[in-house]
Amino acid sequence: MPILPPTLGHTQRSSAELRVESAWIEFFGVAPGRVRIEVAVHNRGGAPSKPQLLNLDAAPIGAHLSWQHLSPLRLPAILPRRTLTVATEVFRAQPSHRSLPVQILRGAADRASRLDRIPNLGRLWNRACNETVTTELWACSLPLDPFELLGRKSPQWAGGIRVCIGSETTSSCCRAQALRFAPGKTNMVLLSVGKEPDEYAFEFKGKAAQWNPSLLVTSEDSTTKMHRQKATLLGTTAIVLTLDPPDDAQKGDLQVHVQRKSLRTTETIELDLDATAPGPGCFLG
Repeated sequence: MPILPPTLGHTQRSSAELRVESAWIEFFGVAPGRVRIEVAVHNRGGAPSKPQLLNLDAAPIGAHLSWQHLSPLRLPAILPRRTLTVATEVFRAQPSHRSLPVQILRGAADRASRLDRIPNLGRLWNRACNETVTTELWACSLPLDPFELLGRKSPQWAGGIRVCIGSETTSSCCRAQALRFAPGKTNMVLLSVGKEPDEYAFEFKGKAAQWNPSLLVTSEDSTTKMHRQKATLLGTTAIVLTLDPPDDAQKGDLQVHVQRKSLRTTETIELDLDATAPGPGCFLG
């Protein structure tokens, strides 16, 4: 159950008002290929809410992307100043091992010592995502995890979940949990940003913001370092985030705030970094 600010527990509103914050959205692996999603909903109003549907959407790990609908959940009535948690389990989409783009992408990753040296990363990434999404997605399954596309499947799915109650978007979160990193080495994470042409600005917060973070922008035929953490993207683009944790680092957190200039909206990517986490984790330089 979430810890609520004092203002949420002392409202004088005479009608129901449901609230969800990003920290109240949790998802974690419960079995191979299956993820549990839990959402805590708080009624900050002065009257019981009506039973209704809570809609869930999902997206790959990144920011300002298109959302994919999941199965809706039934949200019972919630008494005033009370919190209720609803949950569901969904499947993880499986990449097609027969897909030529996936084979090329994995092969290039195996041969390259750094993600930024993979030839035509942007082109291959887009081809791989498009082909696997259309051929091997189950109904209401989560989007593909880029780590899994590159042969580095983690026990925890990395991506974003959005909660909508009624016709309004209530909250969303995007995170990679328990992501293994190697102290004293250059670590790389692959993100997807944008769905339409626009200018995007990036800002780093958290302990790992001290680990010399930088961003590389991929295109059809090249990968270049982002200048002053700003870039104009023509559509969904593979972005390589690099980090240089110190030799004695064991845990770290990083929030990547991504602002879309034309709409003046900001979305956040949360990375939970753990040197002892299971799975292959980050690419290494």
